[in-house]
Amino acid sequence: MISGQERIRALAPYDPPIPLCAYPLSYAIQLGCNAFFFGSVGKDNTGEKLVNLLNKEGVQFSFQEHEDHPTGECVCFVLGDNTALYGYIGASSYFTADHVELVQERDTIFKETFNQIIYIEGFFLPQREDVARTIVEKYSRDNCPLAFNINAPYLVEEFYEIVTYMISKAKLVFGNKQEFLALGAKKKLHTIKEIVQSILDDDNSKIV
Repeated sequence: MISGQERIRALAPYDPPIPLCAYPLSYAIQLGCNAFFFGSVGKDNTGEKLVNLLNKEGVQFSFQEHEDHPTGECVCFVLGDNTALYGYIGASSYFTADHVELVQERDTIFKETFNQIIYIEGFFLPQREDVARTIVEKYSRDNCPLAFNINAPYLVEEFYEIVTYMISKAKLVFGNKQEFLALGAKKKLHTIKEIVQSILDDDNSKIV
């Protein structure tokens, strides 16, 4: 049986793939912000490349390492306005909230006197719903709001409960037209204006 990682390598035979998550964090640092990245990697070349790139870009991070699970990978295809993404999340599916707590106790990442943002992507939610809930409930506050990126229509369709929970807790909600329309289909709403208004009705201080 072919694994998800093997399928990705067959589609995009680069060794190792280029981890792109470091770049938006490095831009935040260039704007004068501090950024801290949590994740989970395997003990492999892809994990090493991610660590090296984060170090190069000056991004602080803390990874859980898993010997038995490879670092996640994805491949994205773009043709005109059409896109398709295939992902294998690998070791990241084993990330735990305990790791965040350990780092918090050691380094005090979340500081009550600091203005901070917790950023969580929709892609993080599958298999880690409880982890996302724990992080939000334990660390989100007025001066450390949640920013949530919906990421993909299928996440709304297949993980509606946790996606709407994250939206309800977030002060900043990101998404494209297709993602909001998927949300509207679940709510039986038909226009972007109606969908956004339904989110703001719960909390009009949100930025959507």
